[in-house]
Amino acid sequence: MKSDPTSQSDAWANVYRWAYRFMRNHDGAMDATQEVMLRSVQHGGANIRNDLGWLRRITVNHCIDTLRKKRPAIVEELEPPNRHPSPVHEAIGTETAELITTALEKLTEQQRAVVVAKTYDGETFAAIAESMGLSIGTVKTHYLRGLSTLRNALGKLREYG
Repeated sequence: MKSDPTSQSDAWANVYRWAYRFMRNHDGAMDATQEVMLRSVQHGGANIRNDLGWLRRITVNHCIDTLRKKRPAIVEELEPPNRHPSPVHEAIGTETAELITTALEKLTEQQRAVVVAKTYDGETFAAIAESMGLSIGTVKTHYLRGLSTLRNALGKLREYG
């Protein structure tokens, strides 16, 4: 990782992004990012630029704990829209986002963490295993089971082909 000051802000941007994918709203992600920053300071001000695995682990764990306390979870879109599509595309996009959100909620917390890290962040199984404190085989199992659950839950999307 780079050692310039922007690397630290990139690390915090990653924490926010990870938290947003779990919490599915800006306020929840900001609260989680703030909590992770506090834990980092309490941890002795670890060099976060060199310890992204540790940051991912405490971010995911904090989000899982928060979501467990707040059940049932509030369903919101995964990403806020950044353009104005036609009404037809908007309707299909909203329905698709709702289906994806609902499907992700059917995963266990660990499956969701692995699928998000692999699919959205492009992490390797080895990196995910290290950051979550699991074996690579266990991470692959969570990933494959998560994908299977998502395929079953997203069967409706195939109708729109």
